[in-house]
Amino acid sequence: MKKRQRKKLYLKEFMELGFNIIVEFKSDITREMFNEFIDAFVSEVIDPNGLTFDGGGKENKFDIFVLLEKRGSLDKTHQEKVETWLSSRKDIESFEVGELEDAWT
Repeated sequence: MKKRQRKKLYLKEFMELGFNIIVEFKSDITREMFNEFIDAFVSEVIDPNGLTFDGGGKENKFDIFVLLEKRGSLDKTHQEKVETWLSSRKDIESFEVGELEDAWT
């Protein structure tokens, strides 16, 4: 396969890595508290690190996939920043930060 095709298909040297996050909130979380969590997550973690995410939440669960806003791959430092921020939150019952994986499969 030619380099141009690999680039279009995000293969081999053009593979982009991201990771999944699953957050479970304490049972007493309200819609307002959930929205405050999302606002803080975006302004304190996502935007300053040039990240974006896809997914969402319902009731007391938040399930997203995080990747770079521009072309490229995340690395362990991105995972650590997210994990550190999540562990500081008092409104979270538990969370899981997944391993780096291909963002386009």
